[in-house]
Amino acid sequence: MGQSNTAAMNEIELETTLRRVLLGRVGDLQVELHGQELVLRGWTRSYHVKQLAQHAAMEASGLPIRANAIEVHWDRGQSLD
Repeated sequence: MGQSNTAAMNEIELETTLRRVLLGRVGDLQVELHGQELVLRGWTRSYHVKQLAQHAAMEASGLPIRANAIEVHWDRGQSLD
C-alpha cells in the first residue's frame, strides 16, 4: 500500500490490516490517528515484533509514527489473542 491509501484507511481498517500482517503477535493492538501521524499501543514479547508493527503501520498507511507505545513483556504468560 502507500500514500494513496492514507485518506481511505481509518484507524479500524489499519488495525485490521496490522493484525493480519503481524499474525496476532501484538496483543491489545490499538492504532490512534493524531492529525497526520500514528500512535501504536498494545504489547508483545519482543522488540523485533514492536519494530515490525511500526514498519507495517507506516507502509500500510503512508503516515509517520508519532509514538510506538507498544510495550514489550518477555514474561507475559497470557495469549496474545
